[in-house]
Amino acid sequence: MTGLWKFFSMVLLLLMFAIPCQAGQKIRIAVLQFSTAGSSHSSRLGEATEGWFVDSLVRTRKFQVLERAQMNSLLRELQFQNSREVSAATAVKAGKLAGVQVVVFGNVQFAQKKQELHTSGWLPGVPGLPGLPGRLPSGGGSKKTSEGNLTVRAVNVQSGEILFSKSETLTDSNFRISIMGTGGGTDWDETVFRKIYQPAVDKITDEMVTDIEAMREGLGSAASGEGKVVVVKEGVVYINLGKLDGVKPGDQYEVFRGENITDPDTNEVLGRDEQLVGKIVLQKLSGDHLSTAKILSGRGFAIGDIVKKK
Repeated sequence: MTGLWKFFSMVLLLLMFAIPCQAGQKIRIAVLQFSTAGSSHSSRLGEATEGWFVDSLVRTRKFQVLERAQMNSLLRELQFQNSREVSAATAVKAGKLAGVQVVVFGNVQFAQKKQELHTSGWLPGVPGLPGLPGRLPSGGGSKKTSEGNLTVRAVNVQSGEILFSKSETLTDSNFRISIMGTGGGTDWDETVFRKIYQPAVDKITDEMVTDIEAMREGLGSAASGEGKVVVVKEGVVYINLGKLDGVKPGDQYEVFRGENITDPDTNEVLGRDEQLVGKIVLQKLSGDHLSTAKILSGRGFAIGDIVKKK
């Protein structure tokens, strides 16, 4: 009986240590600059929205979020072309380059409508000057109604599956008053845009965290020991393993290409037929999840080929 109790005690201890370890593995996630349309502020708004989502995701403490500077530097280095409208396929390609499990992307639109409230004489219905309640002297005023639309998606880099999709429409009004020919009011800047979009960003982030966490098992391992070829350029092979994956210059890898063998009736994956493409050796760690390698043997290396440590 004593021996049986010791056995169960040992199993319980293993479970106590195993559960926190698994829970402690954070999902690797990156955010692409949002596609934009609708106003002269579009370009800056796309960058700002990207930043707001990065900050919001970091605050959840649920993810290992790739820094904006790292992501932009990586995409520039690999000459990644970020199109006006980012698709799920484009996001998957970018995610593989960055070595992350999930990529957040989307589009943001902004438009304003201006309504003249008065052109001359008295302007009723607006808090007035001392002694003139409810009125302003000769001048004019206008009301700007701002409308924003924010669409956000998150994609599983491994499978290409859309994990999350959400759209929000937001409105805000701003008054601008001109008194006897002099202008008043506030110019539109990031503070104003943030006032419109930040509540939606926070709300969407909370919902997105719940959905992504529920699908954690289908995202692939954060440190599987295997990687993939993400770019082949001028005889150099880029793979999505780097500083945080425990690799180092001089490590040798075998590169395989294969296809899944599936059951024709159930579509269940039964196995994988792999063929050796060649061998590579790591030369430089270029990022947290990016390294460059020299070809030792083989030819025809392609994006998506699997690399396994020799």
